[in-house]
Formats: sequence, C-alpha cells, structure tokens
Amino acid sequence: MLFRSVRITVENTYDEEYSAPTRSGVGLVNVRGRLRARYDNTARLDMSAENGVYRAELLLPCRSGIAARAEI
Repeated sequence: MLFRSVRITVENTYDEEYSAPTRSGVGLVNVRGRLRARYDNTARLDMSAENGVYRAELLLPCRSGIAARAEI
C-alpha cells in the first residue's frame, strides 16, 4: 500500500489596506488540533498572505491501492 497526499489550495485576493478585526484564532487552533489527532504529523494546514493574495493550503495523507478502497 502506498501513502500519498492530497493538497487542497484556496487563494483569493484581499485589500492590503483594510484592517481586519483582531480575533483569537481559536478556530484555526481547533482545526490544527483535529488534524493532529486524526493524522499525527502527516497532515498540515498552512496559511499565508502576500502581495494582496491570501492562501490556505491543506495537505492530507491518503492511501492508494485496493486495501485503502476497502476501508472507505
């Protein structure tokens, strides 16, 4: 059985001069905690903001092969 990964990337533009309200970020902490609980350190959520583009990237492990399909 091979282990591979699925990468999901979402990008959108934003106004760099707009000052968003400060938030605690609890939701992101929870998402990362759930990823860690389910996938250990093989899953990742990364976010960045640069040149007016906000980017979120989710990396999830996946198995390929007949055994992996049987588990679904």
